[in-house]
Amino acid sequence: MNVRDWIIHVEDHCAAIVAVLFEGKLGSVHDFGCNSEMPNLETVKLILDRLGKPQSLISFVTDRGSATIAVMRSTHPSPSGN
Repeated sequence: MNVRDWIIHVEDHCAAIVAVLFEGKLGSVHDFGCNSEMPNLETVKLILDRLGKPQSLISFVTDRGSATIAVMRSTHPSPSGN
């Protein structure tokens, strides 16, 4: 199961970037997070719910061996027409 730490608000992400710019140490690694870990599948379901879309838009594909990830199929044609 893939789990990520999601930064929910753009303002929070921007504030983290500004903090690193002014307070970060050169050459250091800075990880942004907000202690809101959520499985990717749960996140996709939440997004679909907020958009009023059915969960039937979710399809599962195998990626990198046995890892399973959720992918939303587009209901709109791609810019290339595919």
